[in-house]
Amino acid sequence: MKLLTKLYLYQAKGIARLIAFDGKALVADEMGLGKSVQSIGYYVHAAPRYPNRPAVVVGPAGLRYNWQNEFRIHAGVAVCILEGRKAKPATVDPTAKVYVIGYEILGKATDPESWAYYLKKRRPFLIVVDECHKLKSRSTAQTKNVFALGKRIPHRIPMSGTPVVNRPAELWPSLHLARPDLYPSFRAFADKHCRPERKPWGWEFKGAERLDELHADLTLTMMI
Repeated sequence: MKLLTKLYLYQAKGIARLIAFDGKALVADEMGLGKSVQSIGYYVHAAPRYPNRPAVVVGPAGLRYNWQNEFRIHAGVAVCILEGRKAKPATVDPTAKVYVIGYEILGKATDPESWAYYLKKRRPFLIVVDECHKLKSRSTAQTKNVFALGKRIPHRIPMSGTPVVNRPAELWPSLHLARPDLYPSFRAFADKHCRPERKPWGWEFKGAERLDELHADLTLTMMI
């Protein structure tokens, strides 16, 4: 397997950094610069090490067919798109190399009728999380479902052209997904970068501080 597309130099460098980060990285290039081809480049690099295990792309439902085209164009790989709120394994190619699914229908990894449960049993070697800023709230079911699926997947690539929409607290879910070893605790991250404030109803994490340090840390360890 090889990448079929001629890359721009910065895209080739991005794939090289993904390889250096062992496929545990946040791809944060601006829109239109080729985040998808970089993640597919990493897929092409890593897939031979996992001949019997697929990759999974999770993202907005409207982008599923974009991913199908991207894998076909850049790697010549056919993609299996998962549809429906409940898993229907009989309708799915069990030998597919890549599965693409929308956030909305992933479901709980502990629910035998969910797609997350089905995918977990397939033991993916790579999960790509497109438009990862949609996981900005760490308490939503959507975020928790992605965390549960990605927990035992060895290579994890969240992607977004706007990984921080409003404040640093929204970035933590993507960092935790890619590198739970570096960002295991939201509170530790918040104490350092979110300027927590105690309110009568509880803690708020709407502030921002030490952003230069955060940027330097991410660039060194996991961000493209």
